[in-house]
Amino acid sequence: MTAQNARQSKKRFNPADFTIEACFFGKNRYLAGARSMMRPACFFMPRDCLILTKYIKKLLMSLAMANPYIEIFRAPGSFAFSICGLIARCSLSMNTLSIVTMISMERGHYALASAVATIYAVCGAILAPQISRLADRFGQTRIAVPATALAVGAMLALILAVRLGAPAWCLFLCAAGIGFMPAFGAFVRTRWSRLFHGSLKLHTAFAYESTLDETIFMAGPILVVYLATGFFPEAGLLGSAVLLAVGAGLFCLQKKTEPKIIYNKNRGRKSRPVIFMLPVAVIIATLLAMGAIFGTAEVASVAFAKEQGNPAGSMWPLSAYAFGSFITGIIYGAMRLKMRLSHQFIAAMAIAAITTLPLLWVSSIGGLTLMLFIAGAACSPSIIIAMQLIERLAPAEKMTEGISWAMTGMGVGFAIGMALAGQAIDRFGAQAGFYTAIAAGFSALALIILCRRPVERGETA
Repeated sequence: MTAQNARQSKKRFNPADFTIEACFFGKNRYLAGARSMMRPACFFMPRDCLILTKYIKKLLMSLAMANPYIEIFRAPGSFAFSICGLIARCSLSMNTLSIVTMISMERGHYALASAVATIYAVCGAILAPQISRLADRFGQTRIAVPATALAVGAMLALILAVRLGAPAWCLFLCAAGIGFMPAFGAFVRTRWSRLFHGSLKLHTAFAYESTLDETIFMAGPILVVYLATGFFPEAGLLGSAVLLAVGAGLFCLQKKTEPKIIYNKNRGRKSRPVIFMLPVAVIIATLLAMGAIFGTAEVASVAFAKEQGNPAGSMWPLSAYAFGSFITGIIYGAMRLKMRLSHQFIAAMAIAAITTLPLLWVSSIGGLTLMLFIAGAACSPSIIIAMQLIERLAPAEKMTEGISWAMTGMGVGFAIGMALAGQAIDRFGAQAGFYTAIAAGFSALALIILCRRPVERGETA
């Protein structure tokens, strides 16, 4: 009888045993007991908190394991060099506007300010790949330190020249010196390439860097305007110099992740610059046309908002353009597509070209904002795929140089797009600027389709 009573007592519902773990993880006898006794279905006991905390921790850990962006930072030193590279290349998004703002506010001449900024952009486009070529040959730190010192010194010299009223030729000389700034975006991507070469994680790493670029180019101009208008005209360029010096210094301290120099004993044809390799040249030319879309969108948006009687309204379509690219970059970076990269690149170029067509029927700033948000969807994926193709097409010992040429191609295309769109807008109105974007988009698509064979052969080689 005693044993029978003991068995019955074990079957009774004990509120102390009715826990969150029992409710949600399959101990249904407790739920049955709760219903039979008409007790509340769920209430907390002291150990419920510990159990719930344990399962929340397991859930977060499983989510972290499934998140590809967290996975790439498991590599030792990856977070450090990425953040340091981010700080260093913030300067890239600030320099042009800083120069224009500083000179126009101090001298009152926009023509001179634009000319000085153009000299900086041209010299940077020419010098950046050469500096990256030297970094591949002698090491990133050995080249980045003196190049950064030259660039920062030129920035400070330009600030003094503007403040002291130096002649125009002095301003041009200082602006040319800023062009020695290393392409830290290429430096960082080369380190990712050495860490994850041949791995799907490289796709996510390049996507992460592209989203950082989008963030930089959204925040950089805002910071320049805040510094120049809130403090003094030279504050924008001074802040850029500080960020470059600090970021470069911290980046160069990351010696453990610095790519080792790969010596190539072969001379002659293989020692030529990467841009002379046909597959790489095709990608760079396509990115040049892609960059023209970006430049056209910026100029045409400002002109369109001005025609609408709301010049300040241009910030909305431009922000939407960058935000659309940012969102799709994050999504695309988490995807694992089985399609060949060259085919993905053609698809991205097709989307970029097609999404420019609705711009012809835009009649309001709200409509332009929506259309540019959609058009921005092709930006980040195109850049991510292009960088991955360069990583496969360029020799390992010239990786930084190859990525620098790709970034330079986009920068040159951006400047060309701005110039062509400006000419079209001056002659035919703001709406005509969008025709330049359409021409650039379909030129990029036609180029990659017609020249896809060398890229496909290089990808599979």
